[in-house]
Amino acid sequence: MKKNKIAIICNTDGALYNFRKPLIQMHVNDGWEVHTYSNDYGNYFQELKNLKCEPNFVNFYQNNSLKQNIILVIRIISLLRKLKPDVIHIYTLQPIILLSIPLWICGFKNIFSTITGMGRNFDIYDKPLSKRQKFILFILKISLIVNKKIHVQNNFDKEFLLKYNVTSEIKLHKVNGSGIDISNRSNDLKISEQNIDFCKKMNIGLDKKIILFAARGLKQKGLHQFAETSKIISSLSSDFLFLHAGGFPDNMTVVEYEDYAKNHNFLSLGYVKEIHNLFRIADIVVLPSLYREGTPKSLIEAIYFNKIIITNDIPGCNETVIDGANGFLTSPGNTNDLVSKILKTKNLDLSLVKKTNDFLLQKYDIVQIYDLNKRMYSN
Repeated sequence: MKKNKIAIICNTDGALYNFRKPLIQMHVNDGWEVHTYSNDYGNYFQELKNLKCEPNFVNFYQNNSLKQNIILVIRIISLLRKLKPDVIHIYTLQPIILLSIPLWICGFKNIFSTITGMGRNFDIYDKPLSKRQKFILFILKISLIVNKKIHVQNNFDKEFLLKYNVTSEIKLHKVNGSGIDISNRSNDLKISEQNIDFCKKMNIGLDKKIILFAARGLKQKGLHQFAETSKIISSLSSDFLFLHAGGFPDNMTVVEYEDYAKNHNFLSLGYVKEIHNLFRIADIVVLPSLYREGTPKSLIEAIYFNKIIITNDIPGCNETVIDGANGFLTSPGNTNDLVSKILKTKNLDLSLVKKTNDFLLQKYDIVQIYDLNKRMYSN
């Protein structure tokens, strides 16, 4: 029996593995032949192969020249012509804009896209667009014409794209983030000896309340606000340990960033593949982002691991918190508010935190997203 073939295209292998792993597994379990196309920045190709899919290297980098992007497009078209996929699903803006029209011109008609957030080029506030933003929306609009269906990950992005006539309402659907496999949650919530050994290896003490910031070291992700908050709270109380797990800032060397972390009283762990170990031992997960997220996977993970969440009241982020129940929403860019909300966590009812997280988790169940994708592909 001939297998259906799906080509999943995303800019990074880390995003493929960390965000699309359950979808890939479900496709494979359903008998699909899965091929992925991304860079190998995170060295996840072996993990992708372990899922029984076929990863392919393509040079998706933000600083690509025009020539490099043309070579990239030609390479992907060449690979897909050999594969002859039944479905092409593209994730994130860069691949959507680069590939949609060229793929359609070359005869690929079953093209679908998921916009996982509008990124750093767009503000979290609804205000007049700059010339650059108008241009991005224009080329995105042209690209989406040839997509059969488009997914976005929060209601704000859906209304935003409709407001500026980037695509039609009939083609646009909102999904609840990247989803998560909840089938093994009861086991995943348990802290094992392996988790404790991991903490010892990373020099993480378990005698304090652990506050985890799991994101790239970007200003737009709230890095500096997190750092200032750590410095302030550490001067007021010795009860907390602040951790940053994620890539170092582009504008600092590793040594400079480690000095920055030391001066602001937080532990910089860098990029951590075994991130689930950190979510298990954390007490509070924070994301003071000013970035145009879809729905941040770190906050979905926080719900899954039953953690208190403190995040900004902005699109995508605010869909993961019921204020005062499983955490708090903070005013974007307001460090004093973030400090105050962290200190207020001691007043939260942990049984209510659990009930709220159990309730919210249902909408992020990967089964719902997978079923929606299957219906979308077959129409």
